[in-house]
Amino acid sequence: MSSHPTSKETLLAEANNLYTQAVHEVPPNRTTLDSLVNYLRRNPSLYYSSLFTTAYDAAQTILGILQDNDDGHVDDSLQILTPPAVWGWAVMEDSVCYRPPVHLRQSEYPQLVDKFINLAMLTLNNIDITPGQVVRRAVQALARFWPILVDVVIAESPDNVVWKRHFENMLTLAKRIVALSRHSDDPSMQVHLTKFLEVEAIIFSPLPRPGLDSRGIVDLSKIPESHPYINKTELGRRGESARVELVHLLPN
Repeated sequence: MSSHPTSKETLLAEANNLYTQAVHEVPPNRTTLDSLVNYLRRNPSLYYSSLFTTAYDAAQTILGILQDNDDGHVDDSLQILTPPAVWGWAVMEDSVCYRPPVHLRQSEYPQLVDKFINLAMLTLNNIDITPGQVVRRAVQALARFWPILVDVVIAESPDNVVWKRHFENMLTLAKRIVALSRHSDDPSMQVHLTKFLEVEAIIFSPLPRPGLDSRGIVDLSKIPESHPYINKTELGRRGESARVELVHLLPN
């Protein structure tokens, strides 16, 4: 008997079933949510389905409730909303960092990136009220995505206004994260902020770095001198600043 590949509809139904199982427990079952992350990694076509919207909504809902709360009594809600929000960031990270087929890169992929970046901006703008676990997960996702975005922007037409906007918004986020690294007194947060600095120190090195190409990591030497909106000099300064910050963060 010949075997047939499982249809996307069947895979999506199984993924939705796992999510429903996880969030119907109180508090939501983190192990099941982690299993769903791994399930999606084995079936990346599902990133381009309703599952991305589910992930986005899970990460966005907690922000909406915190912003609307006036009495400060949200502890019970946070226990329920935080695990799905963290799961949402994990799925969104994998979605925007997955290299899609060309036809999706021109259509659906920019829309995923737009939602991802906009929610990251909302999260960092509300860092004082957002659970640290959610903020850390967002910073972790941005650290992984930053070199991928630069690589995509270089490959796209310099006249593409959509990717220009994504790059400029991500640069704003990067500046915010670096500023946080100088003032955060949360050791758990500092781990992820330091990782972000490490990424900038590597991809914005002023000199070509042997071996980066083979590892799929972009560096400044790949950016055309005449690029209309990527300022190589500014990025080089960011790379140097990141290296200085990392030295200061090293234990004595």
